[in-house]
Amino acid sequence: MTTLPPNKSTNVRSVLEYVPYFRDKIFAVHVERPLVDSEELVDALLDLDALQEIGVRPVLIVEGTDASALYEHTRVCEMRSALVEAPLKGGQLVRERVREILGRHQIPVVASGRSGSFDPESVRMAFSLGASKYIALLNDHKVPSRDGRPIAAILESEVAGLEGEVTHRELLDQAAEACRTGIPRVHLLDGKMRGVLVE
Repeated sequence: MTTLPPNKSTNVRSVLEYVPYFRDKIFAVHVERPLVDSEELVDALLDLDALQEIGVRPVLIVEGTDASALYEHTRVCEMRSALVEAPLKGGQLVRERVREILGRHQIPVVASGRSGSFDPESVRMAFSLGASKYIALLNDHKVPSRDGRPIAAILESEVAGLEGEVTHRELLDQAAEACRTGIPRVHLLDGKMRGVLVE
């Protein structure tokens, strides 16, 4: 029997509540490029590995044109992952490659080919895969807040009614637009916060 390393074992226990709701569901996780070089990324990857252990099907998308560095991090974390060599802007063939990797019960690691956390290719792919969640892992304390309280998740219908002092409104509007494509829930999370994916 394989024994998980301590971090993995702890993370698996902390996400057991996800099992009845998200088994076999796809989570599209978009990583801002500066996070790839940060030490904190390992914690987020271990969280994703734990989610995969209980049946969630993650797809990792990195901002920019090259996903190889992010892929190498997943290999160091001993995740069941596979690199998609071309960025999403390559079109339908790239999206089919992502589907193929998911079908092998691996985590596809793909570059968006664009800048920004809500670029059209990333959102389109998440929708075409039927993703239950689109998760933007943000760098540099960019998580939107209202009256000093972080807004970690959003539905399209909730954005227009937000009142008070709202920061990073543009990101919220982009998240709402992603919801309008048909993605049920969008999360905006601090990629450097430990355990942020399983809270």
